[in-house]
This record gives sequence, C-alpha cells and structure tokens, in this order.
Amino acid sequence: MEAKGYAHVFDAANYKRHARQITRKDGTRGIEKRPITKSIRCIDPSGNEAWLPLYSGPAQSAEVDPYRVSIMHAKRKKGWLPYDECPQLAGYATQQLLPDAVRGRKPCTVGANGQPISESNPCQCLVDTSKVRLAETAEINRRRNEVRTTDERNLEVQQALLEETRRQNQLLAQRSPAPRKDIEK
Repeated sequence: MEAKGYAHVFDAANYKRHARQITRKDGTRGIEKRPITKSIRCIDPSGNEAWLPLYSGPAQSAEVDPYRVSIMHAKRKKGWLPYDECPQLAGYATQQLLPDAVRGRKPCTVGANGQPISESNPCQCLVDTSKVRLAETAEINRRRNEVRTTDERNLEVQQALLEETRRQNQLLAQRSPAPRKDIEK
C-alpha cells in the first residue's frame, strides 16, 4: 500500500550516462555522447546518426507519453528512421521517403551483420538509406560550394572593375584643365 501523496522517485543522474567509450569501425577508440533524456538512435534526413530525445525530461516513464507520440510522428514525417526497426514496416509515408533502391524491399528480419536488429545493429535497409542520403547531402554541399566559389569570383571581378574605374577617374581628373578663377559664379 502506498502512502497518500507518494510519488515515484527517479534518480536522473544514474539513468543513463551521457557519454561512453566506444570502438569505431576502423578500430580507433572514442567517446560517444548521448542525451541524458530517454532517447533512441536514428538516421536523420541527411543520413547522419543522431539521438532523438523522446521525453521532455529523464524522469518520464510512461510508454504512451503525448510528447513522445507527437515527436515520433513529426520526425518520421520528416524522414527520421529509428535504428531498432526496419523502415519497410513503418508504413506508406515512411516508405515514400526511402531511396528508390531501398523502397519496396521485403522487411529485414536481422541486422546488417546477421545479429538481431537493435539500436546498435541496424538492418541493411537503414545502412543503405544512410549511404544514399549521405551521398545526396555531399552532392548538395558540393553544388553550394561551387555557387559560393562562382560568387566569390564574380565579386573579385567587380572589385577589379571598380579599381580600374577609380584609376581612370583619377587620370581624367589630372588631365582636365583647372577651373578658371576669372569666371564669376
């Protein structure tokens, strides 16, 4: 029997360590930083791995929290894909956001390395989607950099023209006769 006014206490400091040591695929060691709130690992619309907080604070424990439901719905519509499930099972709206090479595959039953699908072992559909999205993002950034380079070249040409105009104006000013003082204004 619980006392009246009793509230469950949750030690947020010990819930989840915000950083942990990991070994990367290339064998180097590093630190993985995670949010303190309950969150899931996802692929964002650009193809990067990211942690998506599901609750507004670390003490939340309800599985059907309105904040979590609204966040998951909004993020899925924008292309966020959680690691712990195959995107082929997520529905039509999510399938429309998958690359053509991935869309329409049979749902994966195991992760990319043959182990069960989990937050640390995504399915092959997610791995392929991430590669395609990263390549598309890199192409977009390359085009943006080309535009910036072109703009910088145009700016340099404009500055050179301005300097040449100033130089010519100085030459004209030197060649023109001095104003006569005997003419009244």
